[in-house]
Amino acid sequence: MILPVFFFLSLFDTDCAGENAMAVFPSDRDTTAPNEISIDNFAFNPKILTAKAGSKVTWRNRDDTAHKIQSSDNRFQASPVLDTKGLYSVDFREGGEFPYFCSIHPVMQGKIVVAR
Repeated sequence: MILPVFFFLSLFDTDCAGENAMAVFPSDRDTTAPNEISIDNFAFNPKILTAKAGSKVTWRNRDDTAHKIQSSDNRFQASPVLDTKGLYSVDFREGGEFPYFCSIHPVMQGKIVVAR
């Protein structure tokens, strides 16, 4: 008796049979909430975030190393050291530009632009 090729291959390919199938969901790295800045691979994303006055902006550390958010002109309080998965939020009540950087890795820089 000759078996069809598909049947023969499915005996050895458990993924084809569905036994090792996995559901694929977007990871935390694929989504960023409004007014959220992701820290990943030693970079802020987005590098420039525009928000409305009265908005809360949150930094989320998705990197494997610690980071610390520091206002370039001391217009908002510095964050504590953010370990992996750490969060830090600031309420921006007034309009303007708010440059910031990581005080542990100063080459990492970004800016919040708050519209009135």
